[in-house]
Amino acid sequence: MELSGGAKIKLNFYNLYQEFEGYKATSEYNDMYIQKAIQMHEGDGLPGFPSVDVFIYLINPQLEKLRDPALELIQDTYQQLEQMASSIVDKIFQRFPTMIPEIMDVIIKCLSKERDHAREIVEAIIDSEQNYLFTNDLDYKENKQSIIADNGMPPRQGNPGEPGNMSMNQPPQQQQMIGQGMGSANSFVRDLRTRIDSYFSIVLRSVKDSIPKSIGYFLVRTS
Repeated sequence: MELSGGAKIKLNFYNLYQEFEGYKATSEYNDMYIQKAIQMHEGDGLPGFPSVDVFIYLINPQLEKLRDPALELIQDTYQQLEQMASSIVDKIFQRFPTMIPEIMDVIIKCLSKERDHAREIVEAIIDSEQNYLFTNDLDYKENKQSIIADNGMPPRQGNPGEPGNMSMNQPPQQQQMIGQGMGSANSFVRDLRTRIDSYFSIVLRSVKDSIPKSIGYFLVRTS
C-alpha cells in the first residue's frame, strides 16, 4: 500500500542523519593534522595546555555537515505538503476546476512562508550547535579523561633510524626528554579524538530530535 503524506513525512524524520550512524568525526583527521592544529592554536598559553580553540577548529567542520541534510528535509517536507494540498484541492474543487489554480496559489504562498520560517529556525539550531559548546550529558562529564593526567604515561619508545624517532647517538637524558614530549603530543591527540567523537555523537543525538520537532511544528503543524 502507498503511504499517506503524513506517514511519508514521519518516515523522512526517522531517516534524518541515518548516514551518520557509527560515524567518527575525527576519521578524516590524521595525527599530524591534529598536532598541527594544537600548535596553531597554542597562542600565548603555556606549552602543554591546549586551547579550546583547537576543539572548535576541529569540531566545527564536522558539525557543518549536519546542515545540508536538515535543509533537504525541509524541502522534502514542503514538497510532500504541496502534494497533499494539491490532492485535497482536486477532490474538493472537482466541480469547479477553474478555481483550482487560484486556490493552489494561496496555499503555496502559505506553505512557502512557513517553509522559510522553519528554515530560519533550523539554521539557528545548527548555528547554536556550532558556536556555543555545551553538554549536560552525564556520561561525557563523568568519563572524560584528563589530558594532564595522560601526560604521566610512560614515554613512547621509538626504533632508531625511523623517521620521527629518537636516535641512539643522543644522550640518555635527551632521549628521555624527547620521548616525554612525543608521549605528551600523542596523549593530546588521543584525548582530542575521544572528546571530538563523543561530543559529535551528543550533538547528533540532539539534532536528530530537535530538527524534526522544529520542522513538524513550524512547517507541518503551522501550515
